[in-house]
Amino acid sequence: MLHRFTPFAVAIVMAIALPAHAQAEKEEKGTMERFGAAVDEKYEKTKEFFSDTAINARIKRRLLEDDQVSVKNISLTVDQGAVTVEGDAPSEEMAQRTLEIVRATEGVTGVTNKLQIIVREPSQAK
Repeated sequence: MLHRFTPFAVAIVMAIALPAHAQAEKEEKGTMERFGAAVDEKYEKTKEFFSDTAINARIKRRLLEDDQVSVKNISLTVDQGAVTVEGDAPSEEMAQRTLEIVRATEGVTGVTNKLQIIVREPSQAK
């Protein structure tokens, strides 16, 4: 008599266990998909950071190599290729040259000019 109920008991256990197992697999798959999406997002942000850092370095190198530009009072902020140029320029010509160099740099998608023209007296210039 025990043997007659064994297949029935196995069938009941399987009927209960299989949907639970399938649900666990779905939850695991959802967790893995969310984890994968988070990794992808972090990768993209890291890639953007290093890309922005590389753009910043290229701009600074080009500005330093140009004898018409002084980078002493200029700062750059790069966000996804968009560059904000801030600081003081001793002349309109130097400000325009700085912006030309920034715009012509590989990876730059846009430029915001926040440069101020500050003409210093000869005794103030150092």
